[in-house]
Amino acid sequence: MQLREMRVSGFGTFADTRVRGLAPGLNVLHGPNEFGKTTLLEFVRRVLFGFPAKRGETNQYPNFRGGQYGGQLLCEMRDGRTLTVSRTSGKSGGALAVEDERGAAVNPDAFYAALGNASSDLYHNVFSVGLEELYRVN
Repeated sequence: MQLREMRVSGFGTFADTRVRGLAPGLNVLHGPNEFGKTTLLEFVRRVLFGFPAKRGETNQYPNFRGGQYGGQLLCEMRDGRTLTVSRTSGKSGGALAVEDERGAAVNPDAFYAALGNASSDLYHNVFSVGLEELYRVN
């Protein structure tokens, strides 16, 4: 899977925001402190794997600027299809919807199977490494 675009409806300081131009291979987000790099990384993680429960110390990234909490990812699959993966907050990590280019529903289990059934932990530690993970490595 190749991430092609992020559409943030409402997450942290982002509302009605699109991030385009993601290229094949490695994409690096850089910018000054408080630019939103970690927020976008968490947005991708949570759309793919669900929003955490509201209890505990996990940053929820509430949507400060409005918009429905959540958003979409446009993903180009190995077979050339582009799928839209959407998630909004709710029970059990939030409702996940996957659609193909024509708007037809795709079974979320088939989507995860196409990702090699990668777990959230694998994704966090291999494919979406952030500053927090680097601190843990020391």
